[in-house]
Amino acid sequence: MTKYKISFHCGQVSSFAVEEHETKAGAFQKWSTKIKNAIGAQDLIEIGDVLIAPNQITFVVVEELIERAEEPAAGATIEV
Repeated sequence: MTKYKISFHCGQVSSFAVEEHETKAGAFQKWSTKIKNAIGAQDLIEIGDVLIAPNQITFVVVEELIERAEEPAAGATIEV
């Protein structure tokens, strides 16, 4: 599983969620379905501390998160 940052943009407001998914396409599919269902039900989507009206979402960005690795210890040999 890979961590992805899913950003939601609604005009002047944006929010994001960090989730694990098998693939980037899987993350898009999950949120595409969730947004379509919320629009059909005229419901709000909770993302972090924000409630978003799904019909106001202008775009969604899915980015793979690369976690920062520990810095090598002083004097350590690093093979390239």
